[in-house]
Formats: sequence, structure tokens, C-alpha cells
Amino acid sequence: MTEEDRAGHVPDQSDPAGEGEPHGYPPQTPPVQAPPASTAPAAPYGAPQPGPAVPHPPPPYGSPGPVPAPYPLHPYAPVPPQGAPYAVPMRPDEERNWALFGHLSALLGGFVGLPFLGPLVIMLMIRDRSAFARAHAVESLNFQLSLLIYTTLAVLAGVAVSLLTFGAGLLLVVPLMVVVPILVMVFIVLAAMAAGRGEGYRYPLTIRMVR
Repeated sequence: MTEEDRAGHVPDQSDPAGEGEPHGYPPQTPPVQAPPASTAPAAPYGAPQPGPAVPHPPPPYGSPGPVPAPYPLHPYAPVPPQGAPYAVPMRPDEERNWALFGHLSALLGGFVGLPFLGPLVIMLMIRDRSAFARAHAVESLNFQLSLLIYTTLAVLAGVAVSLLTFGAGLLLVVPLMVVVPILVMVFIVLAAMAAGRGEGYRYPLTIRMVR
């Protein structure tokens, strides 16, 4: 018995051919390495490099900026057709003034015997700038045209009644010739006051021929 046996030394139980692991242990495999992360290709020379967002500098002094609309559009402003010249809308106070003139101009035209002329001119002047003022001018124009029709029919009827009654019908025609103009002026003043407040108005007994 040798000295190694006396010392209790256990002989090596490895593979005699030098292949594999020691007896009783599982085979060890090398650690798996992750593939290198793919990197984006570098930007070509001269291209802008990514970086933090930089706000645009203000325009230099004296440079023209965006031109705002002169006045905000009225919610009832008509939309011009494609390719038509753009009409500048009115301010609210201008709309009320033009709507008021649409009614009072009938009184001025009455001095020359054409009360419908004033509303007609105003309607044509502001037809694309304010739907509110145009609506008042159209209402006034329709009222004056209706009065013209009613007056013509009343004169013809008055003449016929006077002839048939040998002048007694004038007792009915003359009071009407006094009362009707007063009522017309009252309606015009009421319409002008409504236009000044920014409200609509509808004349009574009006044939609305113009839209």
C-alpha cells in the first residue's frame, strides 16, 4: 500500500481521455451573449442633427406680420361665392345704423313722392356686407311697395264710391287719408327703434315681394 492510500487520498475519477467534466457534475455550457444593439446609421454630412426643440425667433422689427380681419364676421353674414371679391363685414354698431337708415330713408323719399327709393338704395349698397341691415332695408322696401299698391287701389275705390254716392263717399275717404299716413309714420318709427336696438321688425299688412 502506497503512501497516498495511507493518507486517504481519493483518486481522480475524471474522464481518462481528458474529455467531459468530472464525474457526478452536469456539463457546463458557455454563457450566451446578447447580440449587439443595432445603431441607426449616422446622418450624412450637413444634415440637421436631432436635438431639443428651439422656438422660432420673433420676426425682425419692421417685417410685415399676419394681417387680421378688420372686424369679426357676423354670424349671419352671407358667404361670398367662389372667386367673388370679398366684402368687408360691418361692425355691430354700423349694422344698427344702416338698418335704422333703411327705415328712415322712406320718410325722406316721401318728400319727393318715392318713399321706396331710399330703402332700395340702401339694400343695394349693403347687400353683401350685413345680412341684418339688408333684412331691415328689404322689409322697409316691401312695406313701401305694399303701401303704393294699397294707395292706388284705395284711390280707385274712393273715386268709384264718390261717383256712385254723388260725393257722399268722401265722408269715408277723407278720414282715411288723414289716419293712414299717421299710422304709417308710427310703424316706421317703431321699426327704426327696433333696428337701433339690434332687433328685427315685421310691418303689418306687408306683401313681401323682395327677398
